[in-house]
Amino acid sequence: MILGFVGKPSCGKSTVFKAATLADVAIANYPFTTIEKNEGVGFVRVECVEKFFNTKCNPRFGYCIDSKRFVPVELLDVAGLVPGAHEGKGMGNEFLNDLNQADALIHIIDIAGSTNEKGESVPPLSYNPANDLIFLEHESLFEQPRIEYLDSILLHPTSVGLIDWLFNLIWHVGPPAILTYVAIVWLPSIHHWAFGIYTENLFVRKLAFQKRKVKYEEDVAALTKKEAKAKKVQATQKKEIERAKTQEEKWLDEFDQIKRQDLLQSFQRLVGALYQRGGILYGSQVSDHLSNASAVMAFAGTHDLINTEKRESGSPIVQLTDKGKYFSRLLADKGILAH
Repeated sequence: MILGFVGKPSCGKSTVFKAATLADVAIANYPFTTIEKNEGVGFVRVECVEKFFNTKCNPRFGYCIDSKRFVPVELLDVAGLVPGAHEGKGMGNEFLNDLNQADALIHIIDIAGSTNEKGESVPPLSYNPANDLIFLEHESLFEQPRIEYLDSILLHPTSVGLIDWLFNLIWHVGPPAILTYVAIVWLPSIHHWAFGIYTENLFVRKLAFQKRKVKYEEDVAALTKKEAKAKKVQATQKKEIERAKTQEEKWLDEFDQIKRQDLLQSFQRLVGALYQRGGILYGSQVSDHLSNASAVMAFAGTHDLINTEKRESGSPIVQLTDKGKYFSRLLADKGILAH
């Protein structure tokens, strides 16, 4: 996009151009300081979308710093235009052709009124800047009678018709007066009404929040009570299941919980020795069949697999209990035979 600076001579076009582009151009207080058109690049700063996508942009044109995108815009500064430029006055048609390259025009106006329509210095406020607008938009209207008429309207409004004057007065005074009246008379009432609605809604919201909080606490207490009741029922059912189990089922559970497979195998060898001697084995004979006799005897005694009957003299008699016979059958089912 190309933006062209347009305006009468010595109105500040080159000053604005230099500030926007940092280009070194001639600036002086006399008409037609700019002879050849000046071209440069300025930058428009806008918010970059990179912060919305959590990434870092890499623009093909311009640059981006801290999520601020600097978009390049070509700027064009031409010599000042004076009335009758299309007829060759001033710098003639040359700069009108330069302005044709621009996509949009920025009109620079000397608002201080210190230069006339030809760019010549005059006392400040002695020239009406509104004339520049008329000249640029409708050059055919820019004639001395038209300028005098505009001056009479802008600087001497009493010459305007009574209806126009009253309309301007109502337009400029009416809305501020109405707004001031509303602010003084009705604004406190409106504020009181709005504050009452806010307070009422605040109490309603607080009450609703308290009700929801109480309901939540009641639900939590009911859920906790329900979970405790369910655990109690589960414990009761577990006890009933344990009581309903047969003796062999209990022995099977105990058998499955034993981790020392080496002791179970040694116990099976002890069973084999008992079968070879008719189901009775003296304590002193156990060590003849097992290298870890003391460990196996302790294991079997702890689990009630053997019954040791002490005698008045000699070694105690070792016999299998019903539980020991059941363990022996389980081991046999697993392929660990008594021998």
